[in-house]
Amino acid sequence: MFNYSAKTVYRLDVASRTVLAVFGGYWGCAAFTVLFTRLLPFDAKSAALTANMIFFLIYTCVFIWVFSVKKPLTAWLGVGIPSAVCGFALFLWGAA
Repeated sequence: MFNYSAKTVYRLDVASRTVLAVFGGYWGCAAFTVLFTRLLPFDAKSAALTANMIFFLIYTCVFIWVFSVKKPLTAWLGVGIPSAVCGFALFLWGAA
């Protein structure tokens, strides 16, 4: 079907992972942060501050994990499924 060189496949893999890490990781972590803010038992200001600090930790871990996984499909599923679950939970909760 398609006959790409190894160099082209490698470049597409890196581009795919970069898009996933930057945009998918950000969206997933943002959805988790909003959900986590609502679940924390603190006042709104402290909950938002705590959730945002955790956001940066999780976003960094997602970014590293996306590039450390062997297969790109595993990375896409590993970021996409939790992001979809958080987004769906927010939709049900009425935040979306």
